[in-house]
Amino acid sequence: MEEKMKRKKSERLTYLVAAVMSSLGITSMAVLAVYYRFSWQMEGSGEIPWSEMFGTFALSVGAAVGMEFWARWAHKALWHASLWHMHE
Repeated sequence: MEEKMKRKKSERLTYLVAAVMSSLGITSMAVLAVYYRFSWQMEGSGEIPWSEMFGTFALSVGAAVGMEFWARWAHKALWHASLWHMHE
């Protein structure tokens, strides 16, 4: 029983580390993509509009968070709740 608890705790820690690293990787790619897009489009004008860049990044983060919450709701409501009557 002790062995099973250790393994479960180790698996949870591994999952947490993988989730955090994945989130950091995706976030850094989004930051680089937004910066590259603005620097490419503003080429020659000299100054990059940092407020617009931050707004674009904030909208992309908001969209990702919104999609995650919608996916959780849809999975619960449309998958588990709608098919639960078939289980019984």
